[in-house]
Amino acid sequence: MRLGIEKEKAAVPALIEALKDDVTGVRINAAVALGKIADPAALEALTAMAENDAVPAARAKAAEALSRIGGAVADKQVLKAASDSDENVRAEAVRSMARRGGDAEAGVLIDKLQND
Repeated sequence: MRLGIEKEKAAVPALIEALKDDVTGVRINAAVALGKIADPAALEALTAMAENDAVPAARAKAAEALSRIGGAVADKQVLKAASDSDENVRAEAVRSMARRGGDAEAGVLIDKLQND
């Protein structure tokens, strides 16, 4: 099992580069893979994608991947995505927070349910 984890970690740089691809599907699949690997090395690139990608579905997958990685930087970005201009991005951010289930996430979920 350890060998599999090491191989996945070795793919992180290529997956980070794929987040910049012109093809939306490539970016989305790279974000999904990075979320599964959950390597904090991807935080900066996923944050940039979650904030700047022109395609809402890509921003949503970046937020989901960030949620899977976790930590203060990722949590801050997922929280920001919960206020995205696109309802699907907001919904994915809220679902991601619900899956994590912490106290901070619960407060945001309650606020979103009351105000959206």
